[in-house]
Amino acid sequence: MIALAVFLDSLDLATGLAQALITGSRKGLVARGGEMCSRIRIKPIVIKDETVFQAELQCGQKAYHEQIPVTGIRDSLLEWMTGFKQLSLFTDSADYQVLVNRKLEATVVKRPPTKARVVAAHDRRKAYLLEDGVPVPFLVNLGVMDAEGRVFRKKYDKFRQVNKYLEFIDHAVAHLPKDRPLRIADFGCGKAYLSFALHHYLTSVLGLQVDIVGLDLKTDVIQTCSILAGELACKGLHFMQGDIADYRPS
Repeated sequence: MIALAVFLDSLDLATGLAQALITGSRKGLVARGGEMCSRIRIKPIVIKDETVFQAELQCGQKAYHEQIPVTGIRDSLLEWMTGFKQLSLFTDSADYQVLVNRKLEATVVKRPPTKARVVAAHDRRKAYLLEDGVPVPFLVNLGVMDAEGRVFRKKYDKFRQVNKYLEFIDHAVAHLPKDRPLRIADFGCGKAYLSFALHHYLTSVLGLQVDIVGLDLKTDVIQTCSILAGELACKGLHFMQGDIADYRPS
């Protein structure tokens, strides 16, 4: 048995840590967003030419990402381990399985290394018209991203779909009239992710005037979309219940 702080001080975490995994949560001691965290995964990354550690905290259904300076990783591990039982450290020289009690005393098992340290560039992300990390009101309300603009992992396919759709729209913008409101009908709009995306991009991003109608057979869906459009003050966006074959523009 060794004090966790002493054990961590014996390692070169700043330059030798390839990955860390913290599991076995002690109820309620580490939480984010009101949810208890079940695990924390840590890896080195590069942000703007500076190496830091990125911690992904899995709390309920959400993942929270935090960056820690390389000089601060030892203290962060000590803080987190007050709420967890097991720490797995993968370094260039060895792997360590560490069991930690409530007094932050550790039982350590050392094994040969299994992971090489790879420092990934954090900024290698696809450039989207709507960015991950920048809050967009309709995406927040529709549960695609949180209030800080972080896209939920389970909604990333929807986030990419919306952006791909807007790429097609962006290519056509140069050919659209600018001297009058754009009249657009979205037949079979469903939950209207794309209707709201189109309205946001044309009005909030490009500053154009629009008259967009979303049409669907489901009354409850249309009611929900209409309420959301009102809450977001989406001028020029409205929804109607009905069949495509019977639709006549006003």
